[in-house]
Amino acid sequence: MALLRNSTRDDALSIKKDEVDEYLNETLHWYMDILKKMDHKSFLRGDRFSRSCSRCSIPYPNQRFVSIHCGHTICSDCAEWTNQCSICHSSSHFIRLIEDSNRSRYCSNCSNKFPHERSVFSVCGHSICRACAYQINFDASISSLPVVCSHCKKESDIIHLIEEIIPNHGDGDNLCSEKDDSSLSSSPSNVLVPIRNSPFRRLARYYV
Repeated sequence: MALLRNSTRDDALSIKKDEVDEYLNETLHWYMDILKKMDHKSFLRGDRFSRSCSRCSIPYPNQRFVSIHCGHTICSDCAEWTNQCSICHSSSHFIRLIEDSNRSRYCSNCSNKFPHERSVFSVCGHSICRACAYQINFDASISSLPVVCSHCKKESDIIHLIEEIIPNHGDGDNLCSEKDDSSLSSSPSNVLVPIRNSPFRRLARYYV
């Protein structure tokens, strides 16, 4: 009888875990769909992103470094002598952001050429789109495996890269209207609210 009770309890726990995994997977794909819509709208708007150093304001540094604490970037010259972010003033280690000579926003995982938001592997500096960051974190969490860079395979945390959009002052130049898709908020922070307060956020332990 005890064996039967244990078997029933184990079966129930297994079913519960399967239900949680299915819910997390559905929520992940819902959120990734939102991120991809944001990518597409950003591309249609022609968004351009500033490369300016947040400390010395040089507009086009040859090499950028990113804070692994907050995700803000600075130029290589400033990274040589500082250990503090000039924007949020937090102490941090800076790692070189791996970028090609064309300064593209290319995702090294899914080949998305124009991601609206990007994340960075804190150990190696390779960047990926934020949708891939969530997918990689999700797969690692469900499989109880460490997160590894999709490019160099090094174990690493993933941090959100903070990038400033250059204002577009041209009237009528945008190909995409903010009213094109009423189901998609134009503010990334609004999109993050249901994720931050949901079991998806707590159970999957996403920090990107």
